[in-house]
Amino acid sequence: PQQGPGDDVSTRRALAAVDRLPPDPTILDVGSGPGRQTFALARTAGGTVVPVDTHVPFLREMRERSYRRHGARR
Repeated sequence: PQQGPGDDVSTRRALAAVDRLPPDPTILDVGSGPGRQTFALARTAGGTVVPVDTHVPFLREMRERSYRRHGARR
């Protein structure tokens, strides 16, 4: 589930450093990998998180995890 450094605490710390985040933000997660920080961003910031990665299997894996967690329809 993790393809790089960091953890949820680091993600929340980085997000807290953003001044004046709107109440319903749209966040672009570039290099999202399989989505570990994507889900942490969504839980912390709310709003919409848009994952972007050049490795399509990571995006597929993230979509499947989202379906399992949230019961989203395909």
